[in-house]
Amino acid sequence: GSFIVFDGQACPIDSPSSKFNWIDIPMLKIARDNGSEIMANNVGLGAIAGLLGLDQALVGNIIKEQFSDKKPEIATANIKSLSAGYNLTSSRDTPLRTLLKGVSLKDRPLLMTGSEAIGCGAIAAGMGLYAAYPMTPSSPILHFLAEHQGEYGYIVRQPEDEIAAVNMVIGAMHMGVRSMCATSGGGFALMNESLALSGMTETPLVVVLAQRPGPATGLPTWTEQGELQYAIHAAHGEFPRFILAPGDTIEAFQLTIDAFNLAERYQTPVIILTDKYLGESAMTTPQLPINNIPIDRGQIIDAKAAGKLANFQRYMVTASGVSPRTLPGTAGGVFCANSDEHEYHGLVNETSDMRVWQNEKRLKKTVTASSQLPGPAYIGPPDAKIVLITWGSSKLPALQAMAIIKSKEQRTKNVGLLHFSYLWPLNKVAIGKSLGEIKNKISIIIEGNATGQFESLLKEHFNFTPTTHFRKYDGRPVYPEEIISLVNQLV
Repeated sequence: GSFIVFDGQACPIDSPSSKFNWIDIPMLKIARDNGSEIMANNVGLGAIAGLLGLDQALVGNIIKEQFSDKKPEIATANIKSLSAGYNLTSSRDTPLRTLLKGVSLKDRPLLMTGSEAIGCGAIAAGMGLYAAYPMTPSSPILHFLAEHQGEYGYIVRQPEDEIAAVNMVIGAMHMGVRSMCATSGGGFALMNESLALSGMTETPLVVVLAQRPGPATGLPTWTEQGELQYAIHAAHGEFPRFILAPGDTIEAFQLTIDAFNLAERYQTPVIILTDKYLGESAMTTPQLPINNIPIDRGQIIDAKAAGKLANFQRYMVTASGVSPRTLPGTAGGVFCANSDEHEYHGLVNETSDMRVWQNEKRLKKTVTASSQLPGPAYIGPPDAKIVLITWGSSKLPALQAMAIIKSKEQRTKNVGLLHFSYLWPLNKVAIGKSLGEIKNKISIIIEGNATGQFESLLKEHFNFTPTTHFRKYDGRPVYPEEIISLVNQLV
């Protein structure tokens, strides 16, 4: 049933197999007649568009946009080549058109990578500064945001290294400008001291950690989920932080917005865990939910409110652990922000009582936030006998495996999915309830690391042990066939 478009003049086919539908188009000749053989690829593109019944004008506009920085006649010649190929196939009665008959462009689905979705989330959240040093696989975020900064009014800067990047973000956040940086494992290691600075000064911080196999340079262009425990425990000392791990493009968009809100609401670092697989995989994505996006700037006191305070205490002890803050330049809201332990105004104080009060105040944020974070999402039939447990990008192959199993109507292998996106702090009530609901089912934890980092979290905090696990750490993503094979072994 396959169709093969080829140029018989340039590449004659001897005894073509009857298994395929061969369509001979003189692509090189058509391109040459229009000005240059280099346009043969657009003749072929037009032929494929004609077979699929795509809108010729839509494809032509893409070509026009692609050559918008060239002379107008170049775009015209390429569109002419495209049209020639399109006209040679558009009248053919092929079953390929049925592929698109049920697809409506009314809602304009997007083709988007995880990195692009993170970038869109940052823009939607009102980001004013993005600072990053290129490092695979976080670089696509930098490329995407740099390309669009003129359209949306934020600033992108590539500093000399990751240390400068994170400190630029902390400085901008201190001034009230929503900011973000992104890096991979080695760059994140350089950011650790500044991560602790954010924790001590209680300055919001958003960092994207795009995972790849380590240690050291490791496999720099491959994928892994090996830095969950590192993100939870990164930097010296004890202080709260949030770990979010999107599993697809919609989650990448929404969790990035959540990251900015959490960072400012709780005045602490938020780490978005992604990886090579999610970050660079392009997938069809519904229109992003860009209406009524919640923006929570947290407890920022303006000059009017600060003027009513006889004695503004930036690090005042509160029940929630969150103290109201002012932005630099706010009359009546002066305070000192430094990396030493401090008293209520931010001045250095090393007394034992103040140390205990301030440390406990900061750690209260974890207790306050944990009960307000979402628990895992369950996807699939409630009566599923097997439950896959995933976090981050392992959601994608798990969903595909479920779809394949369902399509084969293997009712005895009814499979559900328990997916985690909010990894730290843990909402113990919500997670405990979800784990309790699957305790009598066959459960499989799927993650891309060798030591079962998420499984160990569930064991430590909930005494939960799955029926079995699937761990992959060869740099390749988890494949749905691997999950299906394990399911078949268990049932």
